Parts: sequence; structure tokens; C-alpha cells
Amino acid sequence: MLPQGFVREAEEEQQPSRTYRMDLQRGRIVGITDGVEAIRQAVYKILLTTRYVREIYSTSYGAVIEIGGGTGLEQAISEALLQDERIAAIENFRTTIDREAVLAEFTVVSIFGRFGVSQEVG
Repeated sequence: MLPQGFVREAEEEQQPSRTYRMDLQRGRIVGITDGVEAIRQAVYKILLTTRYVREIYSTSYGAVIEIGGGTGLEQAISEALLQDERIAAIENFRTTIDREAVLAEFTVVSIFGRFGVSQEVG
């Protein structure tokens, strides 16, 4: 029994990462994914969603990426991905600049493990 007037702080529970699995080659939903693969899919979706454009998403979902490479790109990608509480850090960020696009390569550190990402922007 709790003393009268005692307020128990709500315990923050971790949200499940189980979600539908996207087959990007066939453009279909095929089953369920969880863990690192769900985070990998979330990274892909976040980086391809332009923030503030779609009303279905909150204003903290998606990325605002301006091509120019360098630290601005690293900061934009980090800010977008770190909104997901399952992602703890972005490490080893590198960019390769081409005439038509920029290739961003980095490591995502998540609660389920680490994985590399290679994403073309622009």
C-alpha cells in the first residue's frame, strides 16, 4: 500500500520495434520484421521522408537535407535519425561527392546493435 499523497512516477516502457517488412525490390509488404532489421528499415524511411511535408507525420519525423556535403549533411542526418529513441548514436560519418549526388556512409548505433548505412542523397 502506498502512502496517501504518494505519486508514482510513470515508468517509461520501451516501444516494440516489430513492424511490417518492406521488400524494396518488389515494392511490397512481405511479413514482419523486428530488431536491427526494423531499425535499418526505419533509417531508410526517415531519410527518404522530407520533414514538414506530409501531414501524416509529426514535425519531428523525416529529414531536411540540403546537398553540399560536409558537416551540414552529417548534422541533418544525425538530427533526423536521433529522433528515433531506439537510435543512440551516428558514428564514422563519411561523404563522397559526385557530380550528381552525395553518398553518405555512417554507422548507426541502436539498442539492438550496430550496422552500416550507405545512402545516396540528392
